[in-house]
Amino acid sequence: MSSIAVGIRIPISLHERLEEYRAKANLGKSEVIISAIAQYLGA
Repeated sequence: MSSIAVGIRIPISLHERLEEYRAKANLGKSEVIISAIAQYLGA
């Protein structure tokens, strides 16, 4: 699967929640974000 890089800015509080979830789930940041976007878009 090919991919592209996307730069975004998110609030610090959301980043902290992302880091907590990522650490508990033992996943990479990109994995969590890609999964969240896919679920949001119904993919």
